[in-house]
Amino acid sequence: MRLFLVACLSFVFYVPLLSANPQAIEWIKRGRTQWQQGNIAGAISSYQQAASLDPQNAQILASIGFLFTQQQNYADAIRVLQQSARLDPKNSSTFLALGFALGQNRQLDEAADAYRTALRLDNKSIDAYRGLAFILSRQGDWGGAAQMYRQVLRLAPKDVKTYLNLGYALQQAGDFKGATAVYQAADRIAPLNPDLWVALGDIALKENQLQSAQEKYQRALQIAPRHPAANLAMAQFWEAQDKTEEAIRAYNQAARVSNSPEVYRKIAQLNLQRNYVSAAIVAYRQLLERFPNDAATYLALGQILAEQKRTSEARQMLERASVLYSNDPANLSVIRNLLDKL
Repeated sequence: MRLFLVACLSFVFYVPLLSANPQAIEWIKRGRTQWQQGNIAGAISSYQQAASLDPQNAQILASIGFLFTQQQNYADAIRVLQQSARLDPKNSSTFLALGFALGQNRQLDEAADAYRTALRLDNKSIDAYRGLAFILSRQGDWGGAAQMYRQVLRLAPKDVKTYLNLGYALQQAGDFKGATAVYQAADRIAPLNPDLWVALGDIALKENQLQSAQEKYQRALQIAPRHPAANLAMAQFWEAQDKTEEAIRAYNQAARVSNSPEVYRKIAQLNLQRNYVSAAIVAYRQLLERFPNDAATYLALGQILAEQKRTSEARQMLERASVLYSNDPANLSVIRNLLDKL
């Protein structure tokens, strides 16, 4: 996904010292300090101590739930946040955090319900509109997502990322004209935003307006020569035109600024198509320098080296692949067959 369709949880719970139990208050203070210091596990333990002393305190439970989300322990976060919501069903922030945890746990219908509850309690919650838009996008309801992004723009009319997300939703719904209008509106707010030009280039490419797409991608690169998405877009543009040499050159440029193993994989695959085996091997080795546990690359490189009769190197790659694929019987079978042949 090219743009900014990501889930986020931007608020933080700060539990006021509201407890009838003085010991609970001391645990809350300790937990807050640990939280601020980045000691999440310690903060959870302290808040849990406070909760055991004041079990009906919904805010303490909500904070524990939020801390669990920071650990990406979404199952426990959901459990505690649901308990907090039962105790305090009018706290929109709790439902917002619950929607986030449910969404990250792929419980999309429940997440949408939690975000809708948050919006019933606070119809000006930008985070809730964004969260619901993200869930609707995951469900393929691009029209619903677009509606939510328009609500965000009603509250934050200069939020360029929301324009980008709205345009993307309209693209996915097939409304290229509407998406173009949204991107052009954003361009009036932020005329030097390369993401907008990449988005406009994507639309032009889908409409088979090749020259226009190229101009827009290049405009993005003029604004930000090292922009990852713009470099990747230009590489994909050349590849779509079957201009392999230009595509490889652009992918190499993208690799310098991208954090994706797929860029290196694409460089290797295109070089193999041209029968430039040495260049493909170099690309795979570069991938492993940055992603040393990429099992697929060890397997691919082992196969290529075996075909090149570089037996010792091939064996080394394949043995490493067998370790990384230890729980994948299908790939292990392929690797063992290759090792037997060596």
